[in-house]
Amino acid sequence: MLFALVVLLYLAISPIRSLISDLQLSAQRRAELHALQRAHASLVGTENALRGRATGDAEARNVGLIAPGEHEYFVSGLPNN
Repeated sequence: MLFALVVLLYLAISPIRSLISDLQLSAQRRAELHALQRAHASLVGTENALRGRATGDAEARNVGLIAPGEHEYFVSGLPNN
């Protein structure tokens, strides 16, 4: 009878331990989800900022490109400040 009581107690405790473990894992995953959602929002904001025409124009100028219809000038011989 004692053996049967121990087995029943084990059978009752095992699902409870599993439930607690699942709840902890769920909380961790929820925290990861919130962190990823914040990172996604930040990346969407960065993407929107980089899609603007002014950003593309500035990047093109940084690599030495000019717009159609513009003339490129080189100035040399300026005094050092």
